[in-house]
Amino acid sequence: MNKAAIISGCFLLAMAATASAAGKITYVDATYGEAGNTKLAAGGVFTPTTENSGTDNLWRLRTGLANPAGAGTIYEAGGLFGDANNPEDCPRLVTTVSGLPEGTYKVYVYFWSDDASWRIRADLNGKDAQLPLFYSRQLPIDAAPIGKPAAAMAKAEDFETAPLLVEANRKLWQAYLGEVKGTTITVFADDDPGHRSHNLRTWYDGIGYQLVTQSAKAGPSADANTAADTAPQAQPVAGAAPQEQPATEAAEVIKLLPPDLKKGIPVMEALSKRKTEKDLSDKKLTLQQLSEVLWAADGINRPERNDRNRTAPAAMSKYAVDIYAVLPEGVYFYDVAKHELKLVAKGDHRKECGMQDFVYIAYLNLVYVLNLKEWQATPWPVPENKRDRWIICELGCIAENVHIYCASEGLGTVIRGAIALDESKFAEVIKVKTEQILMAQTVGCVK
Repeated sequence: MNKAAIISGCFLLAMAATASAAGKITYVDATYGEAGNTKLAAGGVFTPTTENSGTDNLWRLRTGLANPAGAGTIYEAGGLFGDANNPEDCPRLVTTVSGLPEGTYKVYVYFWSDDASWRIRADLNGKDAQLPLFYSRQLPIDAAPIGKPAAAMAKAEDFETAPLLVEANRKLWQAYLGEVKGTTITVFADDDPGHRSHNLRTWYDGIGYQLVTQSAKAGPSADANTAADTAPQAQPVAGAAPQEQPATEAAEVIKLLPPDLKKGIPVMEALSKRKTEKDLSDKKLTLQQLSEVLWAADGINRPERNDRNRTAPAAMSKYAVDIYAVLPEGVYFYDVAKHELKLVAKGDHRKECGMQDFVYIAYLNLVYVLNLKEWQATPWPVPENKRDRWIICELGCIAENVHIYCASEGLGTVIRGAIALDESKFAEVIKVKTEQILMAQTVGCVK
């Protein structure tokens, strides 16, 4: 069959959707000073300047604008009109809201823009040198340096009490940052250094939170600005290991965890974030992530029926794509029916399943392998060219499922049509014919 042809008609995942029995968004204005909720991320009181400059590397306080309506404050960077460069790099800020009922919350950041492309960098984790960049609309000048999707205009119906959304020629924009679990929400906000133009300025207004699930536990727990596992949790697969990380030694069997069907970002947002990402680190995936990426690829999503009902479609329910997971500890076969990984070969075989550096760095490589066993039992003849087209559709859906899951989970992934110049080496490792190897997909944590 033609391995280069990939039809990515994707059957979108329920896990990428949000359960929106969630409450509405509560807007919180960012405030400065000793008693303010916004501080310098490096430590210390945030005291913005009132000077109008695009070069002093200080946030400018603009009053009487935006939220709260009629008495609002905006923190501006790179906004000096007429200065073609505005090359300032203002200090990173951190806005904190505490004392919330313990639970899981969706978190948003809010900034303003006119018809240009004003922007903000923001995240729940402030450790990275550059935070993810969100902007109101993409201009040609944006194309090279940024790979983040546009934010969305804030809508009044999404809020408990709607903040000011439109003022003069400016509108309030909303960027979704992820979920947090606990009683405290912390958002890191930054400008885009070297703004190049006042049309690319930052107007930071505040943050928002939306209750997804509230904990039944009494009393506070440790707060965590990490992607939250939302309750209720599915029951673990029988015998599932309780560790968060996959075992570092090559276990004969890795019992995978059931997917958390209540987590994830909205489907449309996941689609907007779907991209090829090669800048991957060697950080391990958690056992939950490893379990979910495999389930997303081709796992059983309607177990009350049988293992013929999966996240990816197959013509006549004749599944012809096997998945092998290549980890640093070994190569594993994904047993869909049991939702577990079975050891095929010990040791690090990543260099046999790819030619690019990120293949050897990332924790997980998926190799898709042709298996015509089910097709051999067809009661009536199917022309090979037609059968092969159908299998290509199946393969494309599996790979795209992984892409959408990674977009939702914040992981990076790359589809690779070529495994290696000599694919017989990896075929020998997993004991299949070379022509059975279809393509591969690298999955890892983004640097």
